[in-house]
Formats: sequence, structure tokens, C-alpha cells
Amino acid sequence: MQIQHNETVQETIYEETLANGLKIHILPKLGFAKKEVALTVAYGAIDREAVSLNQPETRLSFPEGTAHFLEHMLFESENENIANRFSACGASVNAYTSSTKTSYFFSTTNGVKEPLDLLFNLVFNPHYTPDLVEKERKIITKEIQMYQDDLDQSIYEDTLDAMYFNHPIKADIAGTEASIGKIDQSVLDLAYETFYHPANIHLVVVGDVDPDAIVAWARAHAFSKVEHHQPQFTRIVCRESAEVKKRQIAKKKDVKTDMLMLGIKLDSTVMKSALANDMEEIRLAFLFDNVFGKTSLAYRNLMDHQLINDTFEFSVTVEDDYGFILLYTETKKPAKTKKALLDLLAHLPDHFTDEERFLVSKRKLLGNYIQTFDHISALSSFLTEYFITGVDLFQLFETIHKVEFSDLKTLYAGISEQAIAVVHYHA
Repeated sequence: MQIQHNETVQETIYEETLANGLKIHILPKLGFAKKEVALTVAYGAIDREAVSLNQPETRLSFPEGTAHFLEHMLFESENENIANRFSACGASVNAYTSSTKTSYFFSTTNGVKEPLDLLFNLVFNPHYTPDLVEKERKIITKEIQMYQDDLDQSIYEDTLDAMYFNHPIKADIAGTEASIGKIDQSVLDLAYETFYHPANIHLVVVGDVDPDAIVAWARAHAFSKVEHHQPQFTRIVCRESAEVKKRQIAKKKDVKTDMLMLGIKLDSTVMKSALANDMEEIRLAFLFDNVFGKTSLAYRNLMDHQLINDTFEFSVTVEDDYGFILLYTETKKPAKTKKALLDLLAHLPDHFTDEERFLVSKRKLLGNYIQTFDHISALSSFLTEYFITGVDLFQLFETIHKVEFSDLKTLYAGISEQAIAVVHYHA
């Protein structure tokens, strides 16, 4: 077992990869009552196509929403209520599907052995049947219908659709009523067989636990007896240039105040490492906080001219084969607001001038990261987020420390309008 200790955060992480490929990271937190364990599959909503290594001439295609549907089905069984079994041993279980992964996790203040066994059984020994699939389809359909009236979700999806030509990130994680109508047991079985291999799964354990005992237990578990030691598929990656599909969308909606979202599509044609992607996301967040943060000059000017209100926010996302920045606000002056934001984006270096603000943002980010180590659930999610892509968390800390103000001055000379999609909801 490999052991990494970091003096800055005074934490130690234990790492192991089993013979079947399962990757394990354990961060002991002595004296903490709560423990959290997550089994995370590197399979998310964007994994819609793959090539089987057994049949390289065959392209595997999955309907929108398959990963999310499969997550639901692993909790289904005709013989027992799986969540109740976790509760019976003092653990709370849950799961989620994102664009890039599916995570199954539990938290407990009791021992981890019994719920850990239940978690492995949940993920590695599915019990769903065709009847249960049909029952769950109705539940997911209602979930999709419920979100159709969510304007925040709607404008987000419309912005992604305006930015991307073909990339699966533009599709909703839950899919559509039409797409989930195409998902049956055979589709779910194929997705499970393709993606739910131990070598495509990561175990994170946080809390007052014995790392040696956890690893020994995992080695002895029946799931480790697999025929192949590597996943039998390769992903089909979809890379797009920074040019957006549609630069303007206006829709009439039942809104009291106009909603405006600008999506800035990042060029993903060049493959980079996971650490490089994370650092680009962090640098862009620093840059946009410096220009658009709530104590910046640009933000105050936009507020003073009543072009934005306190709903204004931005976010940055950078993954292996896609990336984007979103700016959102409600406004009563949409035309003027759009023009003001586009002008700011076209001349970013002119507004990126506050080095002290950058230093404060950097200290704040590192401080937030360090504070995360005292919150078990947040820490489990934090470790999973980075380890699932192979990023060394302690190396990430050191790299952030080295970011300088001058690095960001040249990050973007200005953003072309061809890379920006604007979605406007009006009454």
C-alpha cells in the first residue's frame, strides 16, 4: 500500500489498487464519529458511446439517460428494500449520477464493515428485473416532467444546446421521455457489463477506520474474482472547437423578470491531462472572480446601472473533452445587459487589474480546501471528484500555490463572440 503524507494539511492518504483494478483511497480521521464510504463508477451521462474490445468493429450506443436509469435500478430488488437494510445497521445510503460519473455512498457513525458489504453487493450484484425496469421508467418519467417547469434548469439546458453541435453534454442527465422509452433490461445489462468493471470503479473511505483492514476486506471479497483485469471497452470522445452552434436564442416564458444566460464555449480539441484541466478551471475561476466577483469594479458598475441584480453568478467547468463558462442574471434591461457583458468579455485583460484581489481569492480557495478536511461528507465528495480522474490531490495543492497573477493576464486576450451563446427568456 502506498502512503502519502502532506505537511500543509497534516493529512495522510493510503492508496491501493487491487489485482482486479479497483482503486482504493483511504483517509483516516481519528476521533471523528462519522464515516463515509463511496463507490464511484467512471461512467456518467456523457458516456453514450463506446467500442467493445471484444468486438472492435462494433460501436456501442446508449440512449440519453441510461447511466441515470441504471443508478436507479441498482437500488431495486424484488426480495428486499435495500435502503432499509442500510438503515438497519445505522447507515444512510444514497447515490447520484453526473455528466462524468455515478457514485453510490453511505455515511454512518457505527462500524463500516456491514454497510460496506451492503454497498459492494449493491454495486456488484444487481437484482433488477424487467418488471422493476418498467416500474422505474414511470418514476423517472415523472421526474423528467417535474423538471420541465424548472426555468433555471431549462435555461441551462438551452444554453448548452446552443453551444454544442453534437457533444452529449447538451443532453439532460435523466434523458427525455422518448429516450428512456428506449431503455429496457438488455440496454441496462449492456451498460452494466461495459462500464461497471472494478478497474473503472473507485473506492473512497473517510473516517476513523483502519486502512489495512479495509484493503484486506476488499481483497477477500467475492467481487474481486473477475475474468478480466481491465475494462473491456474504449470510450468514444467527442471534441468540438470553441465555435458555438447558435449565438442567440430568445424564448417567451412565464417570467416576471427577464432571464439572461451567456455560455462561453471553450476549445476542447487539444487533449490535456486531468491535472491540466483542473488547473485551467481554477485559473479561469480566479480570472472571472477578479472581473465579475461581487466586490469587483465591473460588478459594482453593472449593479449601479441596474443591468444585473443579486441573482448574478458565474461558473466554470473544464473536463477532458468539453468546457464552458456560464454567466447568469435576471435583468429588466436585457439588451443593455447583454451588450455590457459582451464588452467586458471582449476586453478581459483591461478589467483584470486587481492583483491583491487575486491573492485574496487564492488564499480563500486554499483555505476552503483545507477546511474541507474537517467535514467528512464534503471530504469524501472532494476526494472522489479528483481521484476518479487520477489527479493527485496533494500535487493539486502545490500547483495552486504556484499560480501567479501574471499567469492569468495572458490566459485570454479576449473572448470571441463566435464562442459565446446568449439565451434570453422574456415574458
